Amino acid sequence: MILYLFISHNAVVVHDYLRISAMMQSLNYDHYLIVYGGNKHIENNYVAHIECQDGYCDLPEKVNKSIKYIDNLNKYDYVFKCDRTGIIIKPFDDNVFSGTDYGGKKIQFGNPDYHKCKCEKTSPWYHKSFNGDKIIYCSGGGYILSKRAMNIVAKDENYRNHIYEDYYVGETLKKHNIFGVDIRIKEYFYDPEHPKLFTWIQ
Repeated sequence: MILYLFISHNAVVVHDYLRISAMMQSLNYDHYLIVYGGNKHIENNYVAHIECQDGYCDLPEKVNKSIKYIDNLNKYDYVFKCDRTGIIIKPFDDNVFSGTDYGGKKIQFGNPDYHKCKCEKTSPWYHKSFNGDKIIYCSGGGYILSKRAMNIVAKDENYRNHIYEDYYVGETLKKHNIFGVDIRIKEYFYDPEHPKLFTWIQ
């Protein structure tokens, strides 16, 4: 069973819940979760408040703790992590991810300063570059994790040393010899905020 994980934040989570719940109801798919941090003001079967900071620079922590939350549920074979703006065109077929621990669009890390125009001034990353190795990992626009991969990420506590959540997940799994694979998602999923992520899929 696949859980769709939408990463939201405090200021827009109610709006996101209205849009995403309507979308998932139209698809007749009930297994999704919207997460946010910061101050708690909404929580139900489809919205989880995660005890974490809620800014752009806090995404590695938010994703780690969201995966912890899902891993503890112990009921999903896969989680598909996407941004709050993601559009599910139709539920994934079971065979799309068969035998895959970690997949999406593979990219290589390149810009150590991409976050600086997005970070909050109070963040230690506001003036700090991220000098990670130039590894290949799956773009955060949409990637799949198996139960095995979820368990590895959930047990990790190194998220504070990262600024990019997708890089963090990829590096964490790489340490356990799990490497991202390209998967075909265009006919199932789209994000208008990241159109370039989907032009590569035939």
